[in-house]
Amino acid sequence: IYEQGFNVERNMWCTDIVRENHGKLSVKIPTKISNGEYILRPEIIALHNARRLGEAQFYPSCVQLSVTGATGSSPKMYSIDKLYSPTEPGILFDKKKGGAGYVIPGPPVYSP
Repeated sequence: IYEQGFNVERNMWCTDIVRENHGKLSVKIPTKISNGEYILRPEIIALHNARRLGEAQFYPSCVQLSVTGATGSSPKMYSIDKLYSPTEPGILFDKKKGGAGYVIPGPPVYSP
């Protein structure tokens, strides 16, 4: 439902924006999603060593949500162990070249 890597307008990484907001990032759950149990999986990918294969660092977290009173479609489900390839551009990335060309890895964000 949300992703942000490098914010070109602010010339900042999302982690810098979260720090600026004292560790907070607000995301709205879409009302056009079907009722049910979901896992919301926020994740930070540390890229300081990601120019070397296998050196990106993953900091995931999980929150279980129960959605009620909503109407809409169900998002496509993905297996967590198959979200990324170690060689895709957002995982194998040289941060020293700047963030403007950063491609966020993984499947597309759900948009009802």
